[in-house]
Amino acid sequence: KLPRDSTEASLSRVVLSLLSAVFSSSNFTLIILILCILYPVYGVNHTEPRKPTGFSTRVIHGSSLFHNPNLTKADRVRMAIHQSYARYDYLLGKQSSRVSVDDIEAWVRPEANEYVVEFYIGKPAVKYYAMIDTGSKLFWLQCDPCLKCYNMSIPRYNLETSETFIPMLCDDSDCSNVPGNNCSERYDKCQYTQRYVDDTASTGIMGFDTLFFRDHSLNNGLLMYRWELVTLGCGSYNEFRSMAKPYPPGIVGMNRNPLSLIGQTEHKRFSYCFGDRNEGASGYIRFGDATDFKENDYTSLLLLGGDRNEHYYVTLKDISVGDVSLSLGRFFRYDNEFKEGGFLIDSGSVYTLLYSEAYYKLTAELGRQLNKTSYPSYLLLSCYDLSKITVAKAPVVTFHFEGFDFKLPVQNTWEKEDHDFDGYCLAMIPSSSGQTGMLGNFQQQNVDVGYDLFENRLYLNPKPYCYV
Repeated sequence: KLPRDSTEASLSRVVLSLLSAVFSSSNFTLIILILCILYPVYGVNHTEPRKPTGFSTRVIHGSSLFHNPNLTKADRVRMAIHQSYARYDYLLGKQSSRVSVDDIEAWVRPEANEYVVEFYIGKPAVKYYAMIDTGSKLFWLQCDPCLKCYNMSIPRYNLETSETFIPMLCDDSDCSNVPGNNCSERYDKCQYTQRYVDDTASTGIMGFDTLFFRDHSLNNGLLMYRWELVTLGCGSYNEFRSMAKPYPPGIVGMNRNPLSLIGQTEHKRFSYCFGDRNEGASGYIRFGDATDFKENDYTSLLLLGGDRNEHYYVTLKDISVGDVSLSLGRFFRYDNEFKEGGFLIDSGSVYTLLYSEAYYKLTAELGRQLNKTSYPSYLLLSCYDLSKITVAKAPVVTFHFEGFDFKLPVQNTWEKEDHDFDGYCLAMIPSSSGQTGMLGNFQQQNVDVGYDLFENRLYLNPKPYCYV
């Protein structure tokens, strides 16, 4: 049986009290009235899973689960920069036919990305968490029995005790699409090896199991959405090179590959909203009919061929500072001949990366409008003394996509390198190489980021908050 929460327990006590009132009352009208109230409230089994045409579930800020008290604010900024460059180098390699990275993904570090989704898995159902990553294709979890595993704050999922787990066999058609797939005559189960850009790796077997998500689109999450036969990797040998401990229980790949979670469902519409990066912030992820897109604020998702079709490319026409256009569109055009360029939307990169020439044109204009009130920094490159005008009055940076304009809110534009740091830094960095640009999750805070894979559209809708 799926676990009940405190809300359900409270509801049960209310029901018992009302039933007691019914049977102790001689007032027939009162009895009918109370029964009419009870039916819509408790006339369904609140722990019975259901399968509607969409659902909405909570996204949790990872600091409440993976918090490392030894990391300072400066440590987190440094790691965020490293994370952003690592993902950029990976995605740049995926674009180029000259680089072979078929089985390498860009790692999402828990202290950088900080957004996880909660779900239950198997029978009996076990609560689990995994990090959302639109740049990866594989959905995998660390599992028991385990040969080499890292410590977690929650129990590991045990595939041997789940009554609904089914191993994927080597002759399954999906096995050929598994990263690092390995089969032999002696072992007929499909094995995977997922490697990441920092030499982190996970190895295990592929299989299928049932997932349950609390559906917050109705009844405040009292009902469950059941998702059967979800393809996932069960990691039994896992090595991590990251300094960000503790490590996440798993990764939810959300790109357009058929193995990803979104690739496995008929719900080809999803959106997420990440709360601000202050500790404890939360948000949501929505699927199917639970999504709510603003129909006029979208840009087309580009299909560029090969592995590039798995990622979310859009057309960025220009960037402006205040009312000043910078004429940067030429830096983000995709070059079919050299297979490079374009602009990516990525949930796992922290800071936005811009082609270096475009970045320095942007910072030059910011400096001009801020009267070159630069502030010495040691991590992010462009920092300013905004004490005379306050950060709220700094010029607005706008990304002009094909179809609509995305004005960056103040909290999505500026970052403080440390708690004792008086200046404000532009939360963007120049690319290490190549012309591809990438919108990081810092710029996606409190924004409903919607993906319609039926119509190939991307929506960006800023919100005051990201409550589920």
